Amino acid sequence: MTPRVEACYHASQAAEKALKAILISLDREPRQTHALEALVAALSAAGVAPEPLAALRLNALSRMNSATRYPDGDQAPSELFDRVDADAAITTAKAVLAFVRSLLRPAA
Repeated sequence: MTPRVEACYHASQAAEKALKAILISLDREPRQTHALEALVAALSAAGVAPEPLAALRLNALSRMNSATRYPDGDQAPSELFDRVDADAAITTAKAVLAFVRSLLRPAA
């Protein structure tokens, strides 16, 4: 894997695991999925207002999880993801992590 493909994959994983951690902290069993939108829907069903995540490109980040590891068609992952994709993935993952941290911090 190239560094930019790895960045896309790890950004996706970071966002997924953070969302699942919040669900677990709410005594909810997270679905076995890489679909970030489904995890956000589960958060909403658990009473968490996910509005800060609405503007994020979570579907694109979700697709990076599989597309970076399991090529579909004749293009290698290194041909599918460039530096712009990696930067966008990292930015989105950081926003998800900031949202999760805000839920974990006690109210002042």
